[in-house]
This record gives sequence, C-alpha cells and structure tokens, in this order.
Amino acid sequence: MNLLKDILLQLFFLVVPLLLYYTLVHKRTSKPSEFVRQLAAFFYCTISALMCSTFPILIADDTPFNLSGIPVIMSILYGGYLAGGLTVIALFIYPLISPSSINYLHAYFLIPFLSVLPLLVQTKWRVYPNTIKYLLISTIAAIGAVLHSITFVILGLEIASTISTSIVFVGTTLLLFCLVEYFCGLEELQNQYKKMKKLYHINTIADEVAREFQQPLTMVKGFTQLLGAEHNRANKEYVPIILKELNRAEKIIDSYIKLAKTEAFSSKTLSSKELLDLVTADIQMYANNHHLDFQINSERNLRINGNLNLLAEAISTIIKFCIQSNDGSMKSLQLNHYLQRTEVIFELVMKDGKAEKDPIKTLLHLQEIRKNEEHTPLYSAYTILLAHGGDLHYKNQWFKKSLVLTLPAQVKKNNLVTRNVIRTN
Repeated sequence: MNLLKDILLQLFFLVVPLLLYYTLVHKRTSKPSEFVRQLAAFFYCTISALMCSTFPILIADDTPFNLSGIPVIMSILYGGYLAGGLTVIALFIYPLISPSSINYLHAYFLIPFLSVLPLLVQTKWRVYPNTIKYLLISTIAAIGAVLHSITFVILGLEIASTISTSIVFVGTTLLLFCLVEYFCGLEELQNQYKKMKKLYHINTIADEVAREFQQPLTMVKGFTQLLGAEHNRANKEYVPIILKELNRAEKIIDSYIKLAKTEAFSSKTLSSKELLDLVTADIQMYANNHHLDFQINSERNLRINGNLNLLAEAISTIIKFCIQSNDGSMKSLQLNHYLQRTEVIFELVMKDGKAEKDPIKTLLHLQEIRKNEEHTPLYSAYTILLAHGGDLHYKNQWFKKSLVLTLPAQVKKNNLVTRNVIRTN
C-alpha cells in the first residue's frame, strides 16, 4: 500500500508542474519570449525533479527510488538546451545538499547517460512524426530502465525489485510523454481552428465584396473621368486626386477578391516599418480630426508575408473603428509594435477611454457585423487579418486596456520556429 502511495506521489510531482507550465506558456494571452519560456521549463522541471528526489519511492530494504530522470528528459526534448542544461546542473548540486550513495549514483552516473540521446535528437524533435517520437521515447525509457538496473545492481538490490522499478520508470515515462504530446496537440488544434475560421469568413463575404464594391467603383470612376474632361481649375486640382484614391481602392478590392477565391494567395515579403508608415499616413489626420494624440512606438523593423495594401487598410479600419466607438472619451492612442516569439504584435493601447465596452464585443460577434451594412468594412478588415494567419484579441491589465493584432513573422524555410530564425532588419 505504501508503495502505491509513493508512486502516486511521484506522479503528482510530475504532472502538476507540467500543468502549470502549460498554463503559463499556452493559455495566457501574452505569450512569453523564447528565453523566458526556457527558464519556465527549467523552473518547473527542476521543481518536479527535486520533489521526486526529496520524497522517493521506498522499495526493498528501504532503498530509495525516484523518477527525477523523467523531468530531465522532458526539459531537454520540449524545453531546449538551456532548460535541459540548467536542470541537469541543479540535479548535480542536489547530492551535495543531501549526500547518499543512491543520490551520488543517480546524479553523476544515471542522469548524464540518460541525457545523451535526448540531447542528440532535441533540434529535430518537434518535426519528427509521431511514430519516430514514440520509438525514440521508448528507446530513452529503456535506456533509463537499464541504467536504473545497473545502479541497483551496484547497490546489491534483489532482482525482483530491480525489474519492478524498471517497469515503473518505463511506464511513467511513456505516460508523461503522452500527456505532453496531448497538450502540444491542443495547440495544433487551436491553429487549425483559426485556419478554418479564416476560410469560412473569407468565403462568406467574397461574393458580397464583389457585388457591393466593384460596381459602384466602376461607375464612380467613369463619371469622374467624364468630369475631368471639362477643363477648369477645380477639375484639374481634384479629379487626379479622386482617380488616384479610386485606383488604390480598386487594387485593394481586387486583391481581396483574389484572396477570397483561393486558399493560398500570392504574397511577398514586406517590411513592418513600411506597413506602419502606411497606417500612420492614414490614421494621423483622422486622429487629429478627433482631437486625439496618436503615437507609434516601434523599435524594430520586422519581416512578414502578405499583401501590403490589404493589411494597411485592415489595420487602419480597425483603429478607426476603435476611435469612433469611444465617442471622444479617449484622449490618446498608442500603437506598440514588437516581436513576441514568432508573432509580430501590433498592440493598440487606448487611454482614458472605454476600450473594453464596444470594439472587442463587436469584433467577437462577426455574424451580427456581417448583417449590419454599417460594419461591413470592419468585418472585411478582420477577415483580411485572419486570411494572413493573424488574429485579434483583447488584453485587460491592471493599468491599461489594449486591442492586440497579431501577424506571423517570416521564418526561414526548413528551420524550427524559434526566436533565432526570425528575420529582422
């Protein structure tokens, strides 16, 4: 009975830190950077390993046995070299605090050899298919079982206890691996849902955009050209400006229709600075007319893929809607631009206004937006953002409320998606 309690306690020490790590990295609105993520993996895996070592399973002759090698494996495979290295170092220090023959053998014999294979496959672990992952984790678990057996043979433990502890180690390793893969699969399902949502909204509005925009634009262009045939000062001054804006609008609509008709659309690498310049040119005068202080806080020029005119128009439309919805209560508006893991962030901080009252609630009810002709441009803007792999969410913190627009940063092909492969200027 005591043996079963000890095993369940070890499982508790393994699973609870995993849930805390998942909550920190995947469930929070603002995801941590790669460095912070690895530190979090180190922290939770080390806590798990030390708790397993401090409260071991007592087998024959009260010999302690623990599963602290499993957090080391997981910290290397899923955390990274930094997280894994720091976890191994922490376990090296533990026998100096709690000296015993089993602790010395575990820290200086079992852990180093157990870390070899995870270190060799870490760089490509995330891109391996599931069959290869299961084969590798089974091999690592078998190596751990053999190393535990050698440790207990050195201590002179009976064979029956050695076999039982090896089975416990292999079974627990496979169980924890399945849990980690399950949580990783949840994130993949969320990404697939985002793609499905994108395609649904694109196809829903495609025909409406073609009918509602193309025909009026064609008529307005035709009458404007006829108006320009009359030679007077007003026509010479204003007709070229009108035609220029109409051509710009036509290009945006044509691009959007092409985007809506196919899952994949032709895009090119563009600079986030260039995108911000277009947004600033469109928003600055609009903000001044609403007696609003509009500022952009941008320290880096990042690379993204997409259609420049479409994205600029979409971001500008969403910002204008936020300005309109506050009825003059907003005094200042700041657009923060930065890189967060593999996403380019456009954070719209609204000060002295009711940022949470209307914009985000309206954007979250897309079907109602689509039925209301007044919000058709807003619906189109949000759909364009989804079509580029981006998204929009609301962030409520103690001292500020903001609307966060995200777009995927461009990464080099055939590389894992890490902070080191983000292309920046």
